[in-house]
This record gives sequence, C-alpha cells and structure tokens, in this order.
Amino acid sequence: MKRSLYKIGEVRPREAEQERGDPRPPPEPDTPRQDIPSGRGLPYQEPPPHAYYPEDELDLFESWQVLVRHKWLIALMTLAGALMALAFALLSTPVYRAEVLLAPVSHEEEDGKLSAFGAGQFGELLARSGISMGGGGKRVARHIATLGSRALTTAFIEDENLMPLLFPAAAGGESGARLSFFEPEPPTLWDAYNLFEEKVRFIDLDRSTGLLTLAIEWQDPELAAQWANSLVRRVNDLLSRQAIEEARTSINYLEKQLAETSSVEVQQAIYRLIEAETKEIMLASVQEEYAFKVIDPAVAPREPARPQRALIVVLGLVAGLIAALFISFFHNAIVNNRKRREETP
Repeated sequence: MKRSLYKIGEVRPREAEQERGDPRPPPEPDTPRQDIPSGRGLPYQEPPPHAYYPEDELDLFESWQVLVRHKWLIALMTLAGALMALAFALLSTPVYRAEVLLAPVSHEEEDGKLSAFGAGQFGELLARSGISMGGGGKRVARHIATLGSRALTTAFIEDENLMPLLFPAAAGGESGARLSFFEPEPPTLWDAYNLFEEKVRFIDLDRSTGLLTLAIEWQDPELAAQWANSLVRRVNDLLSRQAIEEARTSINYLEKQLAETSSVEVQQAIYRLIEAETKEIMLASVQEEYAFKVIDPAVAPREPARPQRALIVVLGLVAGLIAALFISFFHNAIVNNRKRREETP
C-alpha cells in the first residue's frame, strides 16, 4: 500500500486519481470544439447569440406620437384624396345599362318528332335534305351565337348609322376622318364591331334557368334601351328568314326525291317530311319571337351603372389615408436613423 505524500486539501495530479481508481472522467479543457464536424464537412461552430435591439419592438406610444406629430399632413392628404376622387366621379361620363331578359325558343316538340322519325332507315335522307334530326340544345346554341355574331352586329351598325356615335373623335364622325394622331387610318366596320363587342353589348346566359340577358351600356339611356330591343327583333327576324329559306330548300330536295322513287313507304315518309317543313315555314312566318321570347323588355334606366360615385370617393379617401401614413412613418424612420448616426461616436 502506497503512502500518500500529499497533504490534506492539496490537488492531486491526474495520474494519482486514475491510480486511485476514481470513476469520474477527467475534466475536459475549456476550449472550443473545433474537432467535431458540422455535417457538411466544415468544423463545428457555436451558434452566435441572438442580437437584441430595443428598436425591434413595436412601440405603440411612439407610433401614436408619429400620428400626432403628422396629424395635419394626414388630414390634408386624406381630404385631398377624397376631393380628387370626387372630382373624377363628377367629371366622368355616366354610362347606363339597359337589359332585356330573353327565353331561348328551342322548338323541342318539332325536333323530337323529326328525331324519332329519322332514327330509322330514313336518317340519310334527312341529312341530305338539310333537315335537323333533333337537338334542341344545338339550335339554341346556334341562336345565341347568331345574336353575338359579327354579321348581325355590323349590319346593325350600318342600318342604325352608329359610326358617328361610336367614334365621335373622328372629326365629328365624318367619313374618312382619322380617330386621332396615333390612328392614321379612319375607323372601319371591324373597329366598330370590336368596340361594340367589348364595351357596348354584353350577353349573359344563366345555365341554371336557361334564361339569357342582353345588356347594352351607353351614355344615353334611351338609346341603350332602344338598341337592346332592336337587336332582339333583328335576330328573331334573321333567324326566322333563315328557317324559311332552309325549309324551302329542303322541300325542293324532297320533291325531287319524291319524283325519282317508286317505293310507297319512301313516298309516305317524304310526304310527312314535306308536311313538317311546311309547318316550319308557317311557324317562322307567323311567330314574331321565333328564336327568343322576350320575358322583360329593356327600358331606359334612371341611374347610371358607372361610375359608382360613392365607391370612388371612399376609395380615394382610403388611398389618401394610406399614402399619408406611409409618408409619416417613412419620414419618422429617416429622422431616427439620422439621430442614431449623429449619436454614434
């Protein structure tokens, strides 16, 4: 047994503690851990402590001071925004919207009869004669497409002489006059159709009810209602004339086929087809609302659709307030930054 040569209270060396059998591990030196990798091939580094700055906190009292300090600027800019919006709303040309509610006529009863008849051995004969073998939905889609077609629109513009109204800037609507300095060519029917399609006429189909709304937006409420009702009458007249012409063409073809065939069954079928086409001619000639039935005709509106003056004033008020707040806090940040630089030695 070895005898200890150290006095009580003295620190033993590490070798003596290991020889004594002390289970505690030796203390590690207080050095940075540079030998442990960080997972990407780089030496381990202790994360830096979070830098805390008092100005990072949201100081409500300071914000209130900024608002009080710039109260006149905020008030003046908010009032200026509201006044500018009010001036814009009052100076803008009012636009009125006249609407006519329509119910498309599909002639489902006649289409159903022809569809049932053509489903048999005479389908080819119906197809060659140009007779529709059913499909009321397709007929309605064709009618709606005709209502918004370019041919109908350009004919309406020419008949109503709308070029001077659509292009008043072209030297009072005179023929051959230019629109502006940036438009070297005078306005054409194609330009009138694009303008009418984009800014004047609007077609909306409610798929849940099947009803159609034709709207006309124009500066004159009387003209807007007149154009809407006139367009409906025009499309009904056009589609009825087309139906009469198609039925007559089909009858001529069927009569030729009747003279060439000797089959009694085929002759009876042709007679029934001729009868159906004759009824179609009578229906198109008598019924004024052949394609679209007017549920609610267009009337001259009393209130303009746009501009919405109250909404414009509110938006101007809010825009002025936001701009004033931005300028106030931006100016305050610049002043504080300048003071911080002056105080820094």
